Amino acid sequence: MKEIMKSFSLLKRVVRNQDHPHFAKYVMSDGKCVYACNTDDYIQMDVAFPFIGATNLFVLENTFKFMTDLEGVSQSKNKLKIDKNGYSANLSVLKDVKMPKLSIPKDITFIKVSQELINILKTALTFTGSGLYSNVFVDDSRVIATDSTRLFYHKESTGFSTPVGLNKRIIDILSPDLDIGVHKSNIIVKFKGGFMMFTTDIVEGDYPADKIEKVMENTETDALNRICPVGYLHNAILQTSPVSIGESISIIELMNKDKELCVTADTINGTTSVIVTSHSDYKSKLFVNASFINRVPSNYDVFLETGKVNRIIFKATNSTILIMGIQG
Repeated sequence: MKEIMKSFSLLKRVVRNQDHPHFAKYVMSDGKCVYACNTDDYIQMDVAFPFIGATNLFVLENTFKFMTDLEGVSQSKNKLKIDKNGYSANLSVLKDVKMPKLSIPKDITFIKVSQELINILKTALTFTGSGLYSNVFVDDSRVIATDSTRLFYHKESTGFSTPVGLNKRIIDILSPDLDIGVHKSNIIVKFKGGFMMFTTDIVEGDYPADKIEKVMENTETDALNRICPVGYLHNAILQTSPVSIGESISIIELMNKDKELCVTADTINGTTSVIVTSHSDYKSKLFVNASFINRVPSNYDVFLETGKVNRIIFKATNSTILIMGIQG
């Protein structure tokens, strides 16, 4: 019973409480393993459920959560019967649900993903957008994400030999003990006793990775002015944030001069400013979405580019983040 209850959390990453496709809300059991799928994702687990056929996963989970064992549970044709301690239930088990049962391709190479790379992927995920750009692009040496106003770029060996797009559903389940492989337009994540298969939106040539890389590498080191660790900026934003309560977007002004960075929030509620010590006397001013800066991890440093460029740069080892400013 513990294995069944434990399996629900993974199954629900694929099973959806909706009517399309027709099998979306069902889990299929053959008595030895269970599997489920939707339009884009598939899961199969070596867990023995007490029925053969398909049943609504959400109904099954909410019925089983009050039980500690399978005593009194049996199947009679198209019904899963439960009769125990004064409680009875008859859950529908369908035999005509046409759900595909997939297998892991033989010509696939799996790799392990390090915790360091997982952390980078999770950071990159916070800089994604919609459609094609809801994915984090990964190839053998790059991790890239963008929503058109923000760019994330990390250059380091990843272990992936094929360019691929990883979305939130995939990145959220990754851990160093899992195996991941790419086969055509599918990503397979293998774990003990089962696997998940995801359809990726990105194939080689779809994502403008080379253009993004060129933009990021053009932020030459000698054209950058180091301002401060981003943690200082996080603290300043926090201190100025009260006047932004109720605002749909929190916009701050960054003014750097004479080795001081002035962080200002100016709204209908009032104005607040905080002075942060800067490493540079470079004079620059821009407006930026504070929530974007708050998503930059604390190990990054803040840079402003020489010249009239309306953007702010953040750098860490092998990583660069670019955030476009807002016209003031």
